[in-house]
Amino acid sequence: MKPIPWITLAAAAASVLAFFWPRAFDALSYQRAGILAGEWWRLATGHLAHGSARHLWWNFFTFLVLGAMVEIRLGRRYPILLCASSVAIGLGLLVLAPHLQWYCGLSGIATMLYVYLCLADGAAAHRGRNPLLLAASAAGLIGLSAKVAYEHLTGSMLFARTAGLVPVPAAHLLGALAGVAGFGMASIGLPAGVRRALSRAVPAVLVVLLLAICAPGLAAASPGDLADSPVERRELDFFIGGRMLRVLQEARPPHPESEPKVRAAAARPDDFALVVGISDYRSLPPADHGSRDGEAVKRQFQALGVPEENIVLLTGERATRTDLAKYLEEWLPRNISSRSRVYFYFSGHGGPDPTTRRRYLMPWDGDASFLGSTAYPLQALYANLERLPCKEVVVILDACFSGAGGRSVLAKGARPLVFSLGHVAPPGSRLSILSAAAGDEIAGSFDQQGHGLFTYHLLEALRGGADADGDGHLTLQELHSYVLKNVRREARRQNREQTPELSAADPDLLLY
Repeated sequence: MKPIPWITLAAAAASVLAFFWPRAFDALSYQRAGILAGEWWRLATGHLAHGSARHLWWNFFTFLVLGAMVEIRLGRRYPILLCASSVAIGLGLLVLAPHLQWYCGLSGIATMLYVYLCLADGAAAHRGRNPLLLAASAAGLIGLSAKVAYEHLTGSMLFARTAGLVPVPAAHLLGALAGVAGFGMASIGLPAGVRRALSRAVPAVLVVLLLAICAPGLAAASPGDLADSPVERRELDFFIGGRMLRVLQEARPPHPESEPKVRAAAARPDDFALVVGISDYRSLPPADHGSRDGEAVKRQFQALGVPEENIVLLTGERATRTDLAKYLEEWLPRNISSRSRVYFYFSGHGGPDPTTRRRYLMPWDGDASFLGSTAYPLQALYANLERLPCKEVVVILDACFSGAGGRSVLAKGARPLVFSLGHVAPPGSRLSILSAAAGDEIAGSFDQQGHGLFTYHLLEALRGGADADGDGHLTLQELHSYVLKNVRREARRQNREQTPELSAADPDLLLY
């Protein structure tokens, strides 16, 4: 009678319990910033966290089958292989993938187990002169390589496709590397002929895997992209030269005085802007860089020709629900004219109500458990802006409303929303709405630049980066195309999806 694989069963059960424990994802998942701050347990526990039920069940059953097979073969050596591989994969991501901000799932461990089994069966086939088993083992390794290549080239999971998640080929490659190393350690007692064959094959496999681990960083940007982004060039330097300290130093947010100069446009004395940027909340987690986003956007609106006296900036304790209502419902209607263009910008948390599916902007004094009385309804925002007696309104939101993290918050005990909540302007509306992410996605930060990811590329676009045809003018469509391309690319490097959306009656609206 074969022994029961208790360790595999316990680890699989732990991943299920972690999924149904509301705080487990934040407590256990691989988070680069947390690890660098001393939360080293995340190197190993990140494998137990999962982003969705589909993600969990694929990994759960794969790990359960492969883990049981390996545990029965290795016996007491199995927990050493499992623990060492868990930490090694986490360390590999920390050192070799500085662009990766978070990671979760058992897929890296499952890859390690799969490679171990293929190599073990291949060694047994070589020892027993079984060409069919040897061919099957080789085919298994080739199939794994094809899977990882597909995920790297397409940016989507082959099996467990989940909104907001993208695969991490580096984790799978590190898992494969751990499988090779683990098999090498376990095969010390093999016959001399098999050891000689492995000694010739394993170094070649290691070289290929190490090159493949670096490939995502080298292929993540084209030469043209690298010329446009100094941050990407620094990450490429890391992959080529291994300059870890340099990357960490340059990842610090730049001083405000060092920001690129804004692009100036003709004066527009009739235009108005209400800018809200909130980093620190009274009773909510911080929204990283929100205040700094607001200050930079205010300067950019001035450069677009909006007079400084026509711009109100609300940050920190000045961005309460009362302040939002006061300036939206009283100040703007009293001051604008029929010739005015109105800009509304918000950087901070959004909040969803899972019961009514309504969305809210979270002011400084907002409470996720009492949205109706402490937050500002998004529908009310659109309605109040739509009623303004002006020429046009441009709404820009660097917030998300899924409740899944990033720039969104959710009442304690509630689950993140998984339905789509797109920002759509009413038919015939004068509103043009540019939002940072789709309804089921996370709007994240770009810590290297000290801004929200969406806002950073919005500012770059307004400074001239989005003028695709070089005519010196910028339309809403050009702005959206630029932001969409750059935000999606950087978000995927952070192991997530973020898709800025535009809803406008006139996408060709001229911004300058």
